[in-house]
Amino acid sequence: MDGLQKPQGINDRRHFLLLLTFTCFNSRWFDPEAAASLRLLWRSLPDAYLTYQEMQETFRMQLQASELENFFEFYQEIVQENCHVMKPRRLMDLCRGQ
Repeated sequence: MDGLQKPQGINDRRHFLLLLTFTCFNSRWFDPEAAASLRLLWRSLPDAYLTYQEMQETFRMQLQASELENFFEFYQEIVQENCHVMKPRRLMDLCRGQ
């Protein structure tokens, strides 16, 4: 499947996180705990949040614009952050005691 090949400029780790997040997005109706699990995972990672551009570059062949927007909104709800621009995480985001 050419559409799921890793886009240039996205490293393997971020590509894996995108695919994992997309898997949780697709299973949210079947597994209500998927979102909670994903939230815990993102709280434990020091990585910068994923951006809309990264999602668009990765899934533009698979998703229509409205589906991509829904995916991005789901992700922003999970991480509880506006993620339009890649930036380092705040120290508060990296604290485990939130």
